[in-house]
Amino acid sequence: MRRGPQVRCLLLPLALVLGVVAARPAISSEYGRGEIDKDDDSKTFSIAAAGGLTSEGYGIAGTGGSLSLPRSWGSLLETELKYRPSASDYSLRMIYRQTQTQFAGLTGITPSTLELTRRNIGVSIFLHPFSGSSHGGLDSLQIGLGYYFLLRSATATTPTAIVNSASQSGILLSALYALKFSKFRTEGALDVALPHRFSEEGKKTGYFSSALNIEVSAKIVYPLNDWLDVAGGLLLHSNSVNYVGTGERGLPDATEGQLGYGIPLELRVRF
Repeated sequence: MRRGPQVRCLLLPLALVLGVVAARPAISSEYGRGEIDKDDDSKTFSIAAAGGLTSEGYGIAGTGGSLSLPRSWGSLLETELKYRPSASDYSLRMIYRQTQTQFAGLTGITPSTLELTRRNIGVSIFLHPFSGSSHGGLDSLQIGLGYYFLLRSATATTPTAIVNSASQSGILLSALYALKFSKFRTEGALDVALPHRFSEEGKKTGYFSSALNIEVSAKIVYPLNDWLDVAGGLLLHSNSVNYVGTGERGLPDATEGQLGYGIPLELRVRF
């Protein structure tokens, strides 16, 4: 399975976020010059719910063979809770994100329709190291450390197991950044998940070696009033797992990956 397109797709929103940070002092428009978002210190809690579309693709390749699913559209759901005590330099975030996709019209396997669901749960504590002072555009930067659970469920197919249900958990490293304009603000997020536990159902692919999960998002947030926001943006995720050994799927030393991009629409309450 080729990794080049996955890397290029993930670099696109990350480059946009970093470009906004680098260009911050020169940004201006009819909405006014960009300013660092202080994350609205007057609000302690925020609760967000989002839904939208996602496009998912899956593939696995080993020595002498490969399997893949054609890219297909599905649904995206997300809920997020943030808590930051007033005038503090830390905050908490809990997030649940789910994608559900059906791959229909598959040949050579039974059933011919496969449903793939991905559930991601993360809890993190964020530090605001530059809050309240000027550090060249880093005032709203937040650095997070937490723990995550990633659950994948897939329809069992015969005679070939295209995708196995699997679960993993581990350390979650995160970074958040925001830039405010007079009528809206932009938000960027980077999450890197490093598992220390992995389990696979059904026919084993091999011995688990390593895995890497990356999520990048960019949003435009428009406040309707002092407690309600609407937002829209782009979300990209890449999940890859490396195996060693032959296993039971006939793909020795395999690497599997799921690459998806979503278009969420969000409603956020702050209080």
